[in-house]
Amino acid sequence: MRVDGSIFGDHPRAILSVNSQGNDPVARPAMSPNNAEIVTRFLQEVVREGTGVRAQLADGRPVAGKTGTTENYGDAWFVGYTPQLAVSVWVGYPNRLRPMTSEFGGQPVAGGTYPALIFKTFMEQALPYLGDAPKDFTGPSFPAPVSERVVFRDGVWQRDNGQCKGTISLVYFSNDVPARLADCRPNEVEVPNVLGQSFDDATATLSSQPLKSQAIYKPAAPGQRVGVVVGEIPGIGAHLVSFDTVRLVLAKPLHGVVPSVIGLSTRTALERLAARGLKPVVGGLLADGGGPERVVSQEPAAGVAAAPGMTITLVVAR
Repeated sequence: MRVDGSIFGDHPRAILSVNSQGNDPVARPAMSPNNAEIVTRFLQEVVREGTGVRAQLADGRPVAGKTGTTENYGDAWFVGYTPQLAVSVWVGYPNRLRPMTSEFGGQPVAGGTYPALIFKTFMEQALPYLGDAPKDFTGPSFPAPVSERVVFRDGVWQRDNGQCKGTISLVYFSNDVPARLADCRPNEVEVPNVLGQSFDDATATLSSQPLKSQAIYKPAAPGQRVGVVVGEIPGIGAHLVSFDTVRLVLAKPLHGVVPSVIGLSTRTALERLAARGLKPVVGGLLADGGGPERVVSQEPAAGVAAAPGMTITLVVAR
């Protein structure tokens, strides 16, 4: 059960004070009791012989729990429970991220170190204080196992319809087999990622699948690269059959592209850009050797979509 307050419901909240009026607990089903018992059985193994062995209680009563550690050791957790009490322990720095790479006797602080030990210390005092005698968890009922060939498709696991590629065999409980049957077809191929490629290169990539290509265009945003694929219809990873068509989206400039003025004299570059309706600005002088000024770089670069009044920053050198 997920326990919410009657006032706030399922919303994050910080507890500032506790009283007995006005915010009664409301329990809502989160999973079936048997599934919860199965999860508990697995989490008991974490404490018995896994990463949470330091959370074992001195009186031997059963404990289920899960350790948690961020990749940079900036946070460490142990969340554990007995049949009577659940406790979550976090160890870290509250005001900043500080990797704890050596604070546990020279070793990193992981969920199975200080958090598990704090859990153990607290529970060994709290449970006797509550007067709770050791008690076993309720044992789960395991449904019959079923082996099923499945494929990960469209973001979910689906049952093989006999024509899928890349399937694997998984064992499910009989009542949890994926309901969806995959719609795989003979000679099926996935749409490859051709974003950023030229139309010709993308067409060559698709033809090797084999798939056909069709160019479609959308207005280019100022500064956007043109002449390369910016979208695919259907999307990357979509399932088609041989010689189906993928429409490649290309950005089409409505006001031409930014010309290259690198190597030109400053005056010529300014005139050429102004003639295109662009706004050139000299943004820097790299060296002063006393010779004529030449443009050595420009931003944005040549070849991107232009727009009336777009600022082009030039760096010149003598």
